[in-house]
Amino acid sequence: MQGMIHRLKVLLLVLSCFGLAHCSYLPWTQEDKVATPQTETQTVEKAEKPKPAPQVQKPKPPPEKADTQIIVDLNRQTLFLFKKNQLLKHYPISSSKFGVGNQQDSNQTPLGHHFIAHKIGSGVPVNTIFKSRLNTQKVALIDNEEEVDVITSRIMWLKGLDKGLNKGPGIDSYERYIYIHGTADEANIGQPASFGCIRMKNADVVELFDIVKSGRYGTQVNIVKKIEDLKKPPLTGT
Repeated sequence: MQGMIHRLKVLLLVLSCFGLAHCSYLPWTQEDKVATPQTETQTVEKAEKPKPAPQVQKPKPPPEKADTQIIVDLNRQTLFLFKKNQLLKHYPISSSKFGVGNQQDSNQTPLGHHFIAHKIGSGVPVNTIFKSRLNTQKVALIDNEEEVDVITSRIMWLKGLDKGLNKGPGIDSYERYIYIHGTADEANIGQPASFGCIRMKNADVVELFDIVKSGRYGTQVNIVKKIEDLKKPPLTGT
């Protein structure tokens, strides 16, 4: 009898140990139930962590305008060059013999504000002839009747800034190929004789070319009937 009781005690002890060991490995134990949501919460927090705001760079300041300005006075047939609002040079010119105007194919000289879009002819010999802005490798004979309307030495191609006046379809100075350029017809400089462009003596146009700057913020060119028409006319000394 005592032996049977002893065997029952041993069996109960074994079963008790087995149950405790089994329970400690069950997946739904309290320890695991708490650990699982903590891990998920940490993962969500990492995913939702806000990114640092991107650094915004300060905008670049606008480019400085050139310190030179050209005013073409058609009444005086004179081109005035100003540097820092002070008269630097003035040159005799020749504007259109057909008068003032902005229409395509009118051969007239346009009014208004322009800038020098392109400078063409840097370094070529004086009196070099250009055709369609290309160097022909030929040199003009000055005041020769056969070469009256040739473009020589240097070209400053103008682009209009005044919409409806010298900028836009049918009236665009750039599309009309309005230049400041040298001419073989130097005898008529000082009076209207061109086909729309501003003609200059060759030595003068070479000198001017080396001073002015091209580009939207380069040398500004204002073509006026007379300089006194400007709201703030500069002192020209003439």
